[in-house]
Amino acid sequence: MGVEAISVRHAEIAPSARSLESSEQSLITTHAPAFVRATQYTYHDDPPNRLAWQPGVREWLVMTCISILVTMDAFNTTVVIPLMPGLADIFQQDLENALWISTSYLIGNASGQALFAMFAEILGAGPILLCSAVLATTGTGVCGGSLSLPVLVAGRFIQGMGGGGVLGISHLIVLDLIPPTHQVRFFSYVFRAQVVGIILGLVGGGVFDDYAAWIWAFYSSFVFCAMGMLVIPFALDLRGQGDGPKGTPTSRFRGMDWIGATLILPGLGCVMVGIGWGGTQFAWDSWQTLVPVCVGTSLLGLLVVYEAKWAAQPMFGARVFRDVSSSMLQMGGFLHGFIFSSQIHFVPVYLVLIQGLRATVTGVSLVTLTGLTLPTIVIAGALQHSGPVDLATWTIRIGWLISAAASGCFLLFDTTTPPPAWVFILLAAGLGHSLLTPGYYVSIQVHAPRDRARLSTSPILVHSILRTWGMCLAVPLSATVVTNSLSRTSIPYATHLASYLPEESKDAHTHALQVLWILMTVAVGLGGLSSLGIRRA
Repeated sequence: MGVEAISVRHAEIAPSARSLESSEQSLITTHAPAFVRATQYTYHDDPPNRLAWQPGVREWLVMTCISILVTMDAFNTTVVIPLMPGLADIFQQDLENALWISTSYLIGNASGQALFAMFAEILGAGPILLCSAVLATTGTGVCGGSLSLPVLVAGRFIQGMGGGGVLGISHLIVLDLIPPTHQVRFFSYVFRAQVVGIILGLVGGGVFDDYAAWIWAFYSSFVFCAMGMLVIPFALDLRGQGDGPKGTPTSRFRGMDWIGATLILPGLGCVMVGIGWGGTQFAWDSWQTLVPVCVGTSLLGLLVVYEAKWAAQPMFGARVFRDVSSSMLQMGGFLHGFIFSSQIHFVPVYLVLIQGLRATVTGVSLVTLTGLTLPTIVIAGALQHSGPVDLATWTIRIGWLISAAASGCFLLFDTTTPPPAWVFILLAAGLGHSLLTPGYYVSIQVHAPRDRARLSTSPILVHSILRTWGMCLAVPLSATVVTNSLSRTSIPYATHLASYLPEESKDAHTHALQVLWILMTVAVGLGGLSSLGIRRA
């Protein structure tokens, strides 16, 4: 009787239990997808049948934050370029000395990307990104208050360290926040912000030189600094939680590639100091030139050996250079940075000293080297996101081919070249850059390994660092080529407009720049050869 009662009771409860279970399943089925989309922030690997990922408010707020800061970094990189002839005249310095205003920023930028990216993995992206923005703001203040070239160079180095930290951490945030299948699209937003910052810097620098004091080129950067630091607390977690195992900050700190990241600064700095002094301040065979070159080369060689033999988790290790295709991608990024930096720093020398253009017109003219990159980045991101279309390899090869033709045409620049001719040549060079920039960043993403290794060893971050290395080396090496060519004619580097230069000085400057264009064409040829080793993913 008792057993029957229990059976009956179970039989009576079972329908309502089944009804309740069905109701709960219906509730979960209806509301779980919306809850997942609303709370998703950091991407983690899910089963193949995961729900389609959609960015939320937090993701767009983070992208807005890093886009503002990346724009600030690009603006700071290029705003001094139209000012360079005027700054050399103001500080009564030669070309190679004045160009350290740009070189010091790029050295700090390359070093900051590596160091701050590793700090971000230990302490979290939020507080380190805020520190980078504060450091860039501090450097901007030093530049704005400088009254001599050494102080300005020091301020630019501090500013570059902060900008490098912003750029490196931005790459890590996208890698951690966005699923791999969507990273090409969201990296395109970062590169769009870079291009916008470059254009604003080129045009703004010329305007400040002609219609205001040069110091406003640095004060204007405070706008980006303020906007970025205003958004950071709302976009990122500032509690200082890294992505590694919790509770072991010491072990995470010791596991990072601090020696490799630290060797970048003295190695690059010594090499560039020696190159900058060679043939101008000291003879090429003098100890003042040979010692820094040998020391810098030895430090970079030690970096290669350390990364290959002793580093526990190398930043420049086998994960980045695991095959010929990956190595050629990184080499191509280095060469592209070298060529772009050489052109954007020394085309103004031709436009100001030979063509006699004012700084504003020069800055607008330089937009031809960068403006076409913006639409091609948009198109590349859309094509790669819309389907399995891999056009990046051929985009790189066609970009190098166009760049080679444009670089050869640079040899036609002389005192009689009409404006339509040099505008067309600069547009062709800009078309080459517009294909190479998205081609490389898409190819790096397509070829990147899908493991869960440290983000600071990501190929896209190493590509950014090596590209900045190329930009660093291009400035002193190009300046040395030009000044050594001028020294053979006993004509000093001029800082005045073409209307104040005698024809003999114009011809000497034109010949010196043609030697540089030949060197640049050789570098483009090497870049084209490297593209042949990139396999189609």
